[in-house]
Amino acid sequence: MPFLIRSALLLATASLIACGGGDSTTAATSGSSTPAGCTTLTYTANPSAAVGNPYSNGQSVCFSATTSSLDFSGTPLTSPTQNMAVVAPNAAYVFVDGSGANAVCYEVAFTSGALREINVGKGSACTSPATFNFQGQFQ
Repeated sequence: MPFLIRSALLLATASLIACGGGDSTTAATSGSSTPAGCTTLTYTANPSAAVGNPYSNGQSVCFSATTSSLDFSGTPLTSPTQNMAVVAPNAAYVFVDGSGANAVCYEVAFTSGALREINVGKGSACTSPATFNFQGQFQ
């Protein structure tokens, strides 16, 4: 099952900056590529994913996420596609970084307004959460 949380994300109109989830919020410093008010999540790579996974197993990244933007490591992404298969109190939005075979997709999952996880995919099918090549998950 490529997306464990395919049916888990928040209301389409909700706007949230994920900051914590039980751990401390990180404040950005001048010149830092870490977004202010971000939440650090750890990556679990899909062992059956092809070579070229964009993240390594156990890698930690700090994300700021809303239903309309995703910011991490100096990479702000906007204009997501909502995964309409997900129902309240959950919501999911797919953000795409790049295009074609080199695109990396981030399906950001919210539950009751809180960032739950980020599923990572790769390839030209990024605009369709049901078909993108699942690479791993940040939790």
